[in-house]
Amino acid sequence: MPLVKSGQVVEDRFVRVLDDAPIPDGMPVIVPAARLLADAADLIARGAPIGVLWPNDRRVAELEPWLDGLSLVALVFPKFRDGRAYSQARLLRERYGYRRELRATGDVLRDQFQFLLRAGFDSFEVKKPADALAFAAAAARYSVFYQASADGRPPALRRRLRRGDAPAVQVREAVYASCMTPVVAVIAPGAMGAAVGRRLADRGVNVLTSLAGRSAATAKRASDAGMSDATDAEIASADFILSILPPGDALALAERFAPALAASNAKPVYVDCNAINPTTVGQVAAIIAPTGCAFVDAGIIGPPPQGPEAGPRFYASGEAAFRVEALRQYGLDVRVLEGSSSAASALKMSYAGITKGTQAIGAAMILAAMRAGSAEALLTELEFSQKELLAQFREQLPKMPAKAYRWVAEMQEIAGFVGADPAARALYDGAADFYARIAQDARSAKAEASALDQFLGKARKTR
Repeated sequence: MPLVKSGQVVEDRFVRVLDDAPIPDGMPVIVPAARLLADAADLIARGAPIGVLWPNDRRVAELEPWLDGLSLVALVFPKFRDGRAYSQARLLRERYGYRRELRATGDVLRDQFQFLLRAGFDSFEVKKPADALAFAAAAARYSVFYQASADGRPPALRRRLRRGDAPAVQVREAVYASCMTPVVAVIAPGAMGAAVGRRLADRGVNVLTSLAGRSAATAKRASDAGMSDATDAEIASADFILSILPPGDALALAERFAPALAASNAKPVYVDCNAINPTTVGQVAAIIAPTGCAFVDAGIIGPPPQGPEAGPRFYASGEAAFRVEALRQYGLDVRVLEGSSSAASALKMSYAGITKGTQAIGAAMILAAMRAGSAEALLTELEFSQKELLAQFREQLPKMPAKAYRWVAEMQEIAGFVGADPAARALYDGAADFYARIAQDARSAKAEASALDQFLGKARKTR
């Protein structure tokens, strides 16, 4: 059958090899699915291009471990009316990030050319020679599309949005209504990241993460959350990258992924969800900008999502913030803010400055009262005049020492946020030093953590 590639009839350089036939040395070959899966490592290591003939009744997920080593995947259309290979093609392109030759073979007719291109195919074994010659005209018949697809051409609504012809409020939901389930990378799988990953995975999203250099406990947490380990290149082929890290690591992660993002054709939306101030947001955005990826500033407020609970709020800002709203249908409470591109981080800094700043002041004063011998009197007064504040301390402060190491950099970011006010900056620099001391205590003697537990334990007993 004639082979069409790049709009031209070309010679097929691949040789098809049957199940038991010997493989010619140094030649590009296509092998059946069963043979590839049985000998994949050896076939890929032979040093010549290898392709696979993949039937439409097998899950393409079986190919995932070997996609980096495959030069070609040929998907079979056994009959004109059997379209399962369209779904396989989009999964390979959009979910698994396969970027090499994707061939349609079998009952491939002229009427299918446009649909095949939109699904991500880039070469075609055509049933009729006359159809092969007519490929270019058939493929160019339409230039505007209303649905998103795997060929990279934006649908009409997205093109209008980029030109500014249509208000974002009116079109942003419609833009994504026809999109497939996205692939989302969540880095890293800490307490918040793993919980967010689980929420997405439970709703059918393919969630990637990076476990390079991570501990066995982290790997297990990611696995339990339904997250899959991936290379930097695979992560750069996702639809969204959610950076959820201790704030001191935000810049380093952007720098690490910049080369992979620049090389990727997928151009995911890079969403920085870290507790960083607007100045740091600008530095991260400047790293991402040359890659061609959209950047969104986000701030997470609230505890990690659990079970049926709504979970934390993801406040998002910036020109591409509306794109993150696509994740609402997968269980994330995304709220887009008007205003500056770093409005989300400004909100996060203000809110955390109040909540975590209050915890630092409360813990410091409780410890000071215990050193001065006035703890009983302080407790009595709090129970009399500050019942709600004491209830918050009972809920929050027992958990604080284990998280204090993450809050050091966050307090430093808040100090930068209020930097124009020297007294406020000194307040949060002091909070950073306080949390650093509590974190060190939590890793060693736990004397201050025990003192807080002692005070709060009495508060619970006298409640």
